[in-house]
Amino acid sequence: STGRLSSIFEAGGMITTVEAADSLLTFNGIDVRRSSNTIDDLVGGVTLQLRQADEAQPVTVGISRNTGAAIEKINAFVEAYNKVVDEFRDKQSFGGEAGSSGALIGDGAARAIQRKFRSILGSRLDQVDSAYTTMASIGISMDRYGKLDVDEDKLAESIDDSVDDVIALFTVDSETSRGIATALEGYLNVALDSRDGVLAVKEKGLQDSIDDLKEKQEIMEARLTLREENLWKQFNALEQLLGSYQQTSTYLSQQISGLENLNKQIGGN
Repeated sequence: STGRLSSIFEAGGMITTVEAADSLLTFNGIDVRRSSNTIDDLVGGVTLQLRQADEAQPVTVGISRNTGAAIEKINAFVEAYNKVVDEFRDKQSFGGEAGSSGALIGDGAARAIQRKFRSILGSRLDQVDSAYTTMASIGISMDRYGKLDVDEDKLAESIDDSVDDVIALFTVDSETSRGIATALEGYLNVALDSRDGVLAVKEKGLQDSIDDLKEKQEIMEARLTLREENLWKQFNALEQLLGSYQQTSTYLSQQISGLENLNKQIGGN
């Protein structure tokens, strides 16, 4: 072993015993040469890690779709949408936790947004070569409140049958067709625009109404203040007049008493 070590190390340094070489493999009948044992440019999304060379034992690589991830993402989409529906219902219902009514009861903008949501989610994907063109066709239905319900078995069957068509139902974006998620995102971008969106316009209208009410309140308060001042002036004038009347009444009472005494004196003589 000492002799082997001395043949590898010389004068405190290392010497090359085996020259480095490229990785060689045959992929689908094509000879491939790479400078690394990690190869990630043969199959999209797949990384091959070469460990051992043995021409007598070819390696078969099987690739399958992760359908579980697709189901998970669709369920997450449904759950997020249902939370929005619940939020709308809570804000538009009578008799909240404190017995109060929802802040958006009868609000036109809220109803318009809900109608648009239902329209998008209930729409049909036209002009596409797909086995699934509606949410219902993959097992997602909508109840009378607008909430979504997933038939897990039908959804899994649809994904197993044609995951590409299921994905297209949500994400396709072409000149002639827009998927459900794509259309919903497009509508929200417009609706949530900070200047011209339906919510921004509604907010501006509400703010204008608040400002108008504040202005009217200030005018009314000024009128009430002026009215109060006038009433106090009238009250003080009446107080003064009443005092004057009291003095006059006292004087007249004294005069009448004097006259009565004078008559008694005259009558007594």
